[in-house]
Amino acid sequence: MTITKFPVRGASRFEIIRRTIYRARNNETLARMHQRHAIARSQPQPNHSHNPTNNLPENVLDNPTSMDLDEDTNDESDLDMPETPVWIDLVEEEPDEIDQLIAADRERHRQRA
Repeated sequence: MTITKFPVRGASRFEIIRRTIYRARNNETLARMHQRHAIARSQPQPNHSHNPTNNLPENVLDNPTSMDLDEDTNDESDLDMPETPVWIDLVEEEPDEIDQLIAADRERHRQRA
């Protein structure tokens, strides 16, 4: 992999000094990154033959019974729901001091507009 460096024109004096100071650290970081990529490429990829998703057919819909898509997750949250929905009547509360202040502020804003 070739590394191409482009000169950046129009940098401020501060940017030029900052780049000069951090040049060595940036180059070391880039070298470590390339080294890790090279190591990862040289290692063989693990083959997890025990994983059933590695042996999927070309088209999953050709053999829909090969995988159990409706697995039981032992999640009983669906069982907690009642058969019929329970309706709750909401009682309108009396506005407190904050609500009155907000309504007054909105009215002032509306009148100014």
